[in-house]
Amino acid sequence: PGRAEWKVVPKDANPIEGPPPGIPGSVPATPGGIKQPGPGLPPPGVPGGIPPLAPKGPGQDGAQVKDEAAGQKPSAPPAAPAGDKEPAPADLPDLYFLESGPFTALFRVDDRTLMFIPYRGEEGLANLFNLVGQLLRRRADGPLAEALAAADQHTLVAAVRLGQVETLFRGHDEFPRELVPFRSLLRARVAMFTADIAAKTSVTARLTFADAAAARRAEPVLKTLMQLGVDALNNLRKEADKDPEWGKVFGPLMELAAGALEKGDVRTDGSAVVARLDADVGPAATKAMAGLPDLTELAASRQKTLNNLKQIGLACHNFHDTMGYLPTNVTDPTGKPLLSWRVLLLPYLEQNNLYTQLDPTKAWDDPRNARLLEKMPDVFRVYGRDGHEKGLTYFQMPMSPRLVPGGDPFLVPGRRLTLAGIPDGTSNTIMVVEAADGVNWAKPDDLRFDQVTLQKVGAPDRKWFHALFADGAVRTLRKDKLDITTLRALMTVNGGEVVTPYEK
Repeated sequence: PGRAEWKVVPKDANPIEGPPPGIPGSVPATPGGIKQPGPGLPPPGVPGGIPPLAPKGPGQDGAQVKDEAAGQKPSAPPAAPAGDKEPAPADLPDLYFLESGPFTALFRVDDRTLMFIPYRGEEGLANLFNLVGQLLRRRADGPLAEALAAADQHTLVAAVRLGQVETLFRGHDEFPRELVPFRSLLRARVAMFTADIAAKTSVTARLTFADAAAARRAEPVLKTLMQLGVDALNNLRKEADKDPEWGKVFGPLMELAAGALEKGDVRTDGSAVVARLDADVGPAATKAMAGLPDLTELAASRQKTLNNLKQIGLACHNFHDTMGYLPTNVTDPTGKPLLSWRVLLLPYLEQNNLYTQLDPTKAWDDPRNARLLEKMPDVFRVYGRDGHEKGLTYFQMPMSPRLVPGGDPFLVPGRRLTLAGIPDGTSNTIMVVEAADGVNWAKPDDLRFDQVTLQKVGAPDRKWFHALFADGAVRTLRKDKLDITTLRALMTVNGGEVVTPYEK
């Protein structure tokens, strides 16, 4: 891996097209992520097109095929990895074509190095040939040579060529206004960033220009940009502090970053501008960084919960389209509730098999149905709030056992509500809310409207909760930005209130 294998191309092969079909050296296929012929690439057979893909070996999606010597029997393809074992680096392809973005291809130089290749038009082709020539001559004086040499000396090294940035805007009528104040920075040829992460962390940015005069013009602009960064971080910190879970993690980190930017040193060094930031990572920042994994997991849980609510909302609308009314609890001929509205949604949530196992003529806790109470579909889960008892859901409809003067909640026994029968508007009416207390998913039990308080919604230790509105929109609402009057108004279908829900 990491070594280029050069092969002889027949004289009749077009150097731009690549070798014709059947000639060794064609580009290997890759597992996913290849678009044939790719954005900006003509199809095979047209000048500039990519060569055809080499065949894949059995069990090796995207593996390169080794050329056999003339007269030699083809060797057996390597065996597929056993079980779920990840393929060794040698089994992975070296070249990938990318479907989108500023780069057309990705080349794996070795196990630690990836090279993104821009290949757009004649200029991209010229750059690619120049790169190949430089590699053949084994030159080490390219624009990124300094970054490569520094790779073993720092915790993190990143470098990018900026020489073509302005060309990205050639197709526009004018240069973007928001970037005009920083245009002198965009004229840098190379930007290199290094970081040494320890108790005393240092970060260095080095912008290299065509000459010393360009570097001197860029120095004050970089100082201004750093000050803008300080202001932005301070504002972000204020927003983060409004949420305890995010504030305790990002607050100390933003304070650390803002302090480093404010004290940062900027100077010119010949044809380069160098900015250096130093920061002492104290106990507060260390503790904050330790909380990042938990915060990431929380964010993922919230997103999965919102996705569940979206599916429930879509199922409610599909039920309405089929039945002519929105889902309600299953009752017996006397009006006694037997099963939850959640059960009626099962066929619309790809859970028809579970639906057919339930007896709609029996109560939820009848022995016939009780055996299925723990088999709650994941779509009714609020991730991060799984209790010890299986089958509990926190997704509930605001309900009242009877009509309420001045405004009814979404669920009232004996009423078949339609979307057109919501005078307050579907975008202003909560259909399903995350409650504080869980109920069994099949039980016809929901959040009592006459008992609604801010403590009855969402997890007790969180200042926000999720809600599904009758129009299918899902929102995260903050308890500290809602009063009980507004919350109850959002739960009525015909109260006539004018409300503005506050999203988190």
